[in-house]
Amino acid sequence: MATESPTLESFLEKFERQFDEPPAVSLTSETLFRALPGWTSLQSLIIMISIDENYGVTLSAEEFERAQTVGELYQLLIEKQEG
Repeated sequence: MATESPTLESFLEKFERQFDEPPAVSLTSETLFRALPGWTSLQSLIIMISIDENYGVTLSAEEFERAQTVGELYQLLIEKQEG
């Protein structure tokens, strides 16, 4: 089943909602997500599961590890949706 590609803005909103306490900074495509306060390996899993559940895209641990910014995760999502 094809899932509609998200806008960057909607992706940023969903990304931010995956935190128990939203980050104190505004997220942008340039945000280094691993540098966010409260980031843990558990947060990585939560984001990977969220991407799978919301967009139907499964990221491998290696793919996720290569991404440094929220924008790179978004780009990876779009590329995988486009197949």
